[in-house]
Amino acid sequence: MKSLKKVEIVTGAIDSKKILDLLEKNGISDYTMLKNVTGRGSRGFQDGDGLHDAFQNRFILLACTEEELNKIVEPLRDILKKSGGMCLVSDALWLIH
Repeated sequence: MKSLKKVEIVTGAIDSKKILDLLEKNGISDYTMLKNVTGRGSRGFQDGDGLHDAFQNRFILLACTEEELNKIVEPLRDILKKSGGMCLVSDALWLIH
């Protein structure tokens, strides 16, 4: 097994593109994204109802090294400060197969 950092991000659909661009720019090309995520946060309940995806949330899951994480932490913090959302980082073990 390999030690990694697990990063879980919830953000609006529009800002998810900025986050994916940030990941790519820093050499992180593997992730999972779930669309139409609902939940309650500082902006109240977000259910994705609306005429277009501007009202929808995305969940982005990725695993990276600590060095890769250090490259994206501050730019990611800046995006989330402006747009809202959340990011959780935890230690994880990758089952190499």
